[in-house]
Amino acid sequence: MYLQEKIKEVLDLFKEVDEDISKFKERTGLRCKEGCIECCLKPDIEATILEFLPLAWDILLSGRIEYWIDKAEKAISKRCILLTDNGCMMYEKRGLVCRLFGFSFILDKRSRPILWACPYLKKNYKIDASYFISDIPIAPHYSIRLITIDPYLSNKKYSINEAILRALRLVESYIPYLNLQSLLLHS
Repeated sequence: MYLQEKIKEVLDLFKEVDEDISKFKERTGLRCKEGCIECCLKPDIEATILEFLPLAWDILLSGRIEYWIDKAEKAISKRCILLTDNGCMMYEKRGLVCRLFGFSFILDKRSRPILWACPYLKKNYKIDASYFISDIPIAPHYSIRLITIDPYLSNKKYSINEAILRALRLVESYIPYLNLQSLLLHS
């Protein structure tokens, strides 16, 4: 499967995740505090390379890949490089972990759903998952779907900045191919 096809499949999955979470938020009223970015400040957020390929591809096409690679290299163990004081600067291209946290469930050792969220959401919203059991967003189910797109690029989790950096380097390696493709199309 070509890189662009993988990116399209990831974007299709993200669209489904966003729709499922939107429906869940509508039914439950679950909302973050206005302007809150607390979960994004954690330096130990982990993600896969695959979930940041759409972001990396957009950055490649914008012509700013060197800038972002440099930024990611300098921030490996720090907060997410996409975060500003006003939130995520590339919200539409955020990774799967960013989409799911706060609005999905993980499963305990008995396969019971537990809201995967910050203390604020858990304290202020008493979500009874059994009431919504047939259609609650289960985070591991989406992660498994991501793995089916590309097991190699989604089998290992890295710090969020390391995942972004690896995705950027991967799409950067396609520059010669894209340049050759462009030459062939125009000859």
